[in-house]
Amino acid sequence: MVKISAIGQPISSTTTTADPSSNQASPTITIGRTTGNIYINNDPEKQQPQAIIDTYGIMGLIQLQDGHYLILITKREKVGAIRGHPIYRIDNTRIIPLATSKQVMTAEMNSTEEKYIGLLKQALDIKSFYYSTGYDLTSSMQRQDSIAKNQSEESQGREKQPLWKLANDEFFFNRHISNALIQSAVTNDEVSDVSDFIIPVINGYCEQALVTIKNKSFRYTIVTRRGRLRQGTRYFSRGADDEGNVSNYAETEQIVEYDPPPTDSKNSTPAIEGSSTGSVQMSFVQVRGSIPLAWYQIINMKYVPTLRIEVDESKERFVRHFDLMLQEYQNVFAINLVNKVKYEKPMGDIFKKLVDEYKSTRLNDQGNRDEGAGSSHLYYTHFDFHKECSKMRWHRISLLIDELDNKLKEFGYYYNKSSPSSYTGDDASKIETIQTGVMRTNCMDCLDRTNVVQSVIARSILTRQLQQLDIIGPNETPEMFEDLENTLRNIWADNADAVSCAYSGTGALKTDFTRTGKRTKLGALQDARNSIERYIRGNFFDGKRQDSVDLLLGKYIPIRGYNPFKGISLSSKGTGSGGGVSKQSLALITALVFSLCMMFIGIVYPPFNRFTFKNAVYIFTWEVVAYLIVWELMKYHTSEVLCWPKFNPYPYRPPRVHVNGVRKVPFLSDYLEPSSAAALGSSGGGPKGGSPKKFS
Repeated sequence: MVKISAIGQPISSTTTTADPSSNQASPTITIGRTTGNIYINNDPEKQQPQAIIDTYGIMGLIQLQDGHYLILITKREKVGAIRGHPIYRIDNTRIIPLATSKQVMTAEMNSTEEKYIGLLKQALDIKSFYYSTGYDLTSSMQRQDSIAKNQSEESQGREKQPLWKLANDEFFFNRHISNALIQSAVTNDEVSDVSDFIIPVINGYCEQALVTIKNKSFRYTIVTRRGRLRQGTRYFSRGADDEGNVSNYAETEQIVEYDPPPTDSKNSTPAIEGSSTGSVQMSFVQVRGSIPLAWYQIINMKYVPTLRIEVDESKERFVRHFDLMLQEYQNVFAINLVNKVKYEKPMGDIFKKLVDEYKSTRLNDQGNRDEGAGSSHLYYTHFDFHKECSKMRWHRISLLIDELDNKLKEFGYYYNKSSPSSYTGDDASKIETIQTGVMRTNCMDCLDRTNVVQSVIARSILTRQLQQLDIIGPNETPEMFEDLENTLRNIWADNADAVSCAYSGTGALKTDFTRTGKRTKLGALQDARNSIERYIRGNFFDGKRQDSVDLLLGKYIPIRGYNPFKGISLSSKGTGSGGGVSKQSLALITALVFSLCMMFIGIVYPPFNRFTFKNAVYIFTWEVVAYLIVWELMKYHTSEVLCWPKFNPYPYRPPRVHVNGVRKVPFLSDYLEPSSAAALGSSGGGPKGGSPKKFS
């Protein structure tokens, strides 16, 4: 429990202090309310708090227009424990303003500040943040043990490194908002005191269950950690950036902790109860990530957005991405699940071409790629998921698993027999095996198809792990044990929903297969609902959500006095961040609503006899009007009526169309001579004898 104290009066006070424990005599950190500077206060009794806030920890400190804000963890729920260390989900946070300069803020600045705070709350309100004060959730078990072993060899009696220094930067999701604390920890002599307040938080999913089979109990845990280096929403964060970081990148780790029974007993101690933490630990890691090309899907009000691939920029990004992957995992098997025909075909073709080119080169000692021996550590397969599993033939996923089987055996999994209670990482003989490669799965979104395949791969590995531990027999599988089967299905389906909600805003598709082991018609209906919701969110809401993610991750830094929410003009490439809705767009939207209302009246309260020709013509006429209005909006006004990010301009936002006073006739104008179109629209032209008015 952390105590936050405001020293002095709310407005005139200059500092805020935080106490890492309930003991008021312990050292505290003091945060300057105007500067944001952090320093150690070893004698907190000298300062009398004006108010005290009990909280579970400091998630971070962020600077907006009006100064710094403290983000506190005010509600949490324990979801399990790994190696005896509790794991918590953050259920609620509180944003505490530290600044005291409200009186010098203009009305517009106050309005902008409120919008910043609203976006920050939106980013924090999702229940997919997890942390532990004793276990590094940002790193896999194998990575932690490797670091601990190296640290033990090098430290020679020095103090153990704080958790934040060991964290994997890719998955340290609150790294940006922890910068102030980290800077203080680095520069302050009292490093350990400041480090007590730094909590590495992951974004993703973590769930745990105790499973008992044949009186043998083990703890089964799933940890999904989403990357922070290129994160965002479904259509506004695609492909790879210049450094090789990919969108929707996530590492999913499957952990088994087990206490084998004593040699003179047939029963084991339940690994999740009492003080037992599992003397045997097994871990298997797999990853997902957007296809590492320079590609975009540009929203356009259609169900399928416009696909754009920048081939020239893709090669360098592709190479950098897989260089990073091989450096981290030694071997990578890329599993591509996109369609081999129509819309998705170019993605698969370019992916395969770049894989072949990559494998024909090698990385030299200088870090450059040379033609020659080639890379034997990257493997690739293209499994057309929709074709192979069409018509509810989901059992055909086994074809892919059969293809991967040899490499799954070769890559193996992490197996550690050391006791966590005495764990130091200095006894390598306790590590039985390590994982030497990773399966990298992708589809277009890296959500639905990817979720299904990852769950099946994890199940295959778990079968081998449980057989090796003699929990199940050599010819037995998880499907034979109802308790285990239900656990696997529900945890993996919940994992799919969590990752999907973070990226697309809705639950995952195809989770009926994950939960029940088969595709159902009810599941297909649920998928249709989620698909419609994704369309609406992707076109009309995700721009704002992208801004909230960028603000939390530090991809956008607020500037005092600048209002990014204010409409500005767009360049020829459409690289603007704002832009209000024009009068013409508002008129079209109003006309669309009116025409839809008239259609509704024609159906529910027909002005003519319901089944007469007149009523049919009436309804059809308004349908045509609605269609023409939608066509006009889609063709010329998507830059205004759709929801685009405002903080970091989207590079392919269409230019805003400025229409002159000669009114365009939707659809027909494209087939008429300019003079004819002008004649048809002369009633809407500008003043006689003058130039037409311009509408923006």
